[in-house]
Amino acid sequence: MILLMQMMYLSTFAQSRSKNKLLNVREKINFDEDWKFHLGNAKNPNKNFNYGGQSTVDIQLAVDYAHLKKYALILNAGFNDSDWQTVNLPHDWAVRLPFVKQKERYQANHGYKPIGVFYPKNSIGWYRKSFTLSPSDSGNCYVLQFDGVYRNCKVFVNGNYVYGHKSGYTSFDIDITNYLFFNKKNLVVVYVDASKFEGWWYEGAGIYRHIWLIQMNPIHIPPNGIFAYSTINIKRDEANLHVETTIENESYQPAKCEIQSYLINNKGTRVASSNVIPINLGNSNKIVSFDIKNIHPHLWSIQDPYLYKVVSVIRKNQQVIDSLTVPFGFRTIVASPNGLFINGKYVKIKGLCVHQDFEGVGVAVPDAIEYYKLQLMKGVGANAIRIHHELSPELIDMCDKLGILVLDETREFSTSDLGMKDWENQIIRDRNHPSVFMWSLGNEQNNLQDTRQGKQIAMELIAKERELDPTRTVTYAANNGGKYRKGINLIIPVRGFNYYIDQSVQYKKDNPDQPILATEVSSNEATRGIYFPIKSKKYKLDYGDKAAESWWKIAAKYKWFMGGFVW
Repeated sequence: MILLMQMMYLSTFAQSRSKNKLLNVREKINFDEDWKFHLGNAKNPNKNFNYGGQSTVDIQLAVDYAHLKKYALILNAGFNDSDWQTVNLPHDWAVRLPFVKQKERYQANHGYKPIGVFYPKNSIGWYRKSFTLSPSDSGNCYVLQFDGVYRNCKVFVNGNYVYGHKSGYTSFDIDITNYLFFNKKNLVVVYVDASKFEGWWYEGAGIYRHIWLIQMNPIHIPPNGIFAYSTINIKRDEANLHVETTIENESYQPAKCEIQSYLINNKGTRVASSNVIPINLGNSNKIVSFDIKNIHPHLWSIQDPYLYKVVSVIRKNQQVIDSLTVPFGFRTIVASPNGLFINGKYVKIKGLCVHQDFEGVGVAVPDAIEYYKLQLMKGVGANAIRIHHELSPELIDMCDKLGILVLDETREFSTSDLGMKDWENQIIRDRNHPSVFMWSLGNEQNNLQDTRQGKQIAMELIAKERELDPTRTVTYAANNGGKYRKGINLIIPVRGFNYYIDQSVQYKKDNPDQPILATEVSSNEATRGIYFPIKSKKYKLDYGDKAAESWWKIAAKYKWFMGGFVW
């Protein structure tokens, strides 16, 4: 009897999911406007709308039981937020806080803003947004895509806890289909806890990157569900394109479909296509691979960043029910013991290390300012960028278009469940971009980089990278000079030097087969964190002999030296 009831339920649910089975309803909707915002309190639940960081069970109990309603009121549509501030994303609430001088260095490193464990009244933020969906769309699937929230956020939809995300630098997607209403308003609530820091720079606070609502057919290609890469014979002007497409069936019934991939040039013309492949879908994901051969590509390069588009299409009963398009550039990149080569031509990295904040807006940087910054970089001769964490998707798109190389670095050097998940998602998200020329496992892990444990962690991260992206290699930004050939440096494919560039020459003699890159160098002599002269004290230059005049002489002299990234 129970089995029969379950079958009847699934049949009814499948019918509702199949309303739009012959429609390509995919739409990526900007979700940035008309949010309500209010500060909470990290230590006093009474000043935090009676929310005290309860477990998900406690939260759900509060939603379901009348005597606990006061603990969940902020999560429900009946809560009165009319006196809250209306904001549009991206949003950084920390940048508008006053400056407070503190003795603790970490506070200075974060812009002297009163945020963190000593400032509970400034370190929690609440966001609420209402929206409606048409009853005619009730058969679709919906994903909320967060480009970045700083940090440790919890997401609720119509009073239900749906996801928690700790990192302030990694993107994440949430399938919210099962929690939505189609006959009344929906409510999304995001709780953000910026009490803890992840870096030693200004990190801001809030939903500081875009949010997108993605609408899809129940049979669809998930976001980031295409992986495209090529093999190129430059002498013969010929390339083969390999496309892997993931298909998800959330219609709760078997389906017969067809899938095809094709290539579009920058004029919008289809220049190559795969065969059409029939597929039988159950309730699990399926990956379909294509090889499109004998393409005569216009190569992507720093000087000529020519972009194609790869499109994968799902058809059912001769109608398109879903499609996904990703940018793509044909190019070869080889990091060799003799230097870096793009499309067979030697390239010297003239990169910049940057942080993502900007004066006046903090980390909530508008796309137009990001583009402006990249144009300035390009104008002074820079050809690459490195940040201590995952870049925003929009910033990598801009690098693709402008011909700026990206050293794609993870903030975490970790094989924990969360660390590996973030590393995997970062690779899957960014691996189609031609501007991404190399991955980086992290930066200056002083307690691990020379140890057996560090070596083991690096080996596991490298193995995951090779599994997900066989087209690129990996480095690590080490600040232990050229004397150490142990720990991470023992197994890292490309040796990264943070400073100590004078030791790289002897290191190269001792390790002739290992490519070398200056992952971090300085442009000038300076103090660090000292802004006002005090006559009674003497200061040691933090960068001293590491200024540009010293390291660039080595970079310019030796072809094997790939170049570097300058602070």
